[in-house]
Amino acid sequence: MPALVAAQVANPDVAFVFVNTGEDAATVQRYLSDAGLAPQNVLLDRTRAAARAMDAVGYPTTLFYDRHGMLAGRHMGELSRAAVDEQVARLRAAH
Repeated sequence: MPALVAAQVANPDVAFVFVNTGEDAATVQRYLSDAGLAPQNVLLDRTRAAARAMDAVGYPTTLFYDRHGMLAGRHMGELSRAAVDEQVARLRAAH
């Protein structure tokens, strides 16, 4: 998550949405505060409906959508900053 938050700050023209699955707002806020993270666009999926709709079978799952809203990539597991930057560059290059 730190790599994604850093990428969000570095790429203000790219929409990043963080979806927490199954936890309440207090738990999420405590984690973010303890980790020193302040992402924008944090959504709570307490019932796991979004996770089911996006077919997230493991956590963390990162989905990459193109400018047309089409799924362009999926990654399960932790991402490095370099991997996030590579995905953002790939999406920027695709027209």
